[in-house]
Amino acid sequence: MQRQAMQLRIDAQLKQADDNITDIIEQVKELQRTAMGLNDEAESAEQIAQILRRQLDALQWIDEQSCDL
Repeated sequence: MQRQAMQLRIDAQLKQADDNITDIIEQVKELQRTAMGLNDEAESAEQIAQILRRQLDALQWIDEQSCDL
């Protein structure tokens, strides 16, 4: 009887460990999705900033050239 009770406890602990591991895997996946989203947003913001810098440079060049006329 004692052996069977121990087997049942071990089985329950293994099932709980499996559930915990599944939860951890889901949390890691969510973190990865979040990190990828943040990286995409940061990359997009950097691209926008780069475009705006180029446009500003072009406008400054046009302004300088028009002053020379």
